[in-house]
Amino acid sequence: MPSTPVVDAEPADTALPSGLIDQIASGFGDDAAMGHLADAQLLITLNLLSRVRERAVGRHAFATDGWVMLERLDGEALAAVGEVLAHPYVRAWAMRCLQPGDDCRDHVGYVNSLAAAAALRADRAVDLRVPIVGDRVHLPTVGTVYLPGANASVAELWSVGRGFTLRVGATLVTVDGLDAPAGESWQPARRIECDGLSLLIEDGDPYRDCHQWAPSGRASSTDGARWQEHVAAAWRLIRGDAADYVPGLLAGLRTVAPLAADPGGLMRASTSRDAFGSVASVLAEPAALAVILVHEFQHGKLGALLDLCQLLDPSSTEMFMVPWRTDPRPHEGVLQGTYAHVAVADMWRRRADQSGPQQMTARKHYRQYRDWSEVGLDVLLRHPDVLTVSGRRFVQVMAAGVAGWAA
Repeated sequence: MPSTPVVDAEPADTALPSGLIDQIASGFGDDAAMGHLADAQLLITLNLLSRVRERAVGRHAFATDGWVMLERLDGEALAAVGEVLAHPYVRAWAMRCLQPGDDCRDHVGYVNSLAAAAALRADRAVDLRVPIVGDRVHLPTVGTVYLPGANASVAELWSVGRGFTLRVGATLVTVDGLDAPAGESWQPARRIECDGLSLLIEDGDPYRDCHQWAPSGRASSTDGARWQEHVAAAWRLIRGDAADYVPGLLAGLRTVAPLAADPGGLMRASTSRDAFGSVASVLAEPAALAVILVHEFQHGKLGALLDLCQLLDPSSTEMFMVPWRTDPRPHEGVLQGTYAHVAVADMWRRRADQSGPQQMTARKHYRQYRDWSEVGLDVLLRHPDVLTVSGRRFVQVMAAGVAGWAA
């Protein structure tokens, strides 16, 4: 489920490219549509970073050095800076810094970790103090240095050849290169490259705790390998069962964040409006994980559109009952749930057309998710007053797609 964001400005539909709403309402999103959403999300993050900097002026011992380095790298190594700042949890960090009542001193020093990561990616010299958050120094998209038992909140980091050295008191950790193998203290970013997909398994970022459930800890080498195996297998299934969703996933999905397992074995998965491009999930079998990735990324995709345009009447407080929940839902909850369930129904519809031992199960799931989708669409269509003009168009395009399916 998506979490609720903090929104400052009212979105403006007039800035949208022609056809964008229809593209996203179809459930898919072509390269141009998804590229627009991803670029807009990066601009939102950059705006938040500017606000963090304004708020933090004079309030932190070493963050100024990080801002200066990021500015310099923005002119010298724009691609490296862009890769780091597009990491989904950078926005989550910025939102943490901007929470009301938080003077941000506890978090703003993390900008130095962003700057160090960008410098290392660009093969530029770096010499910065970086925060130790929990038991680690995290360098987004690069990797994580683990420092169990470190009785400090700050480390010194400087580049050495293709790698770097980190010092905490008398403890030195040297990483010979960004592709250096994992060890007790060093975990490089776990990246999956599979049939066009390039994805991080993010188990080190301290700001990945923005999801509905708690993140898991550092994945062991065995668990990391299982994640890579299951995600790769899930991706192959998506390419076969949900090919229309592939361009959107390729353009927007950047990370999967492992969640702590439910004690009772229930499935857990989540997205956050403050972390576009990330899906959080427990480790699931590939067939289930394929559905999770499509389902949760739909929430992220719709959330990114809602950052740009108003689909829902913000003054409406009406609540609605839907079959996938036992509690009344606000209009955004109905729209989000319906949009995601349409995609899941579409996946099961395609699986139900494939002969084999799972066909009956696929047909059962298809009927359930189609029924849920139709009820959600009916609720929204019967209450057009909770939608804007753009919102009504969005729901009508969704409904037309579902109406075209065979019963």
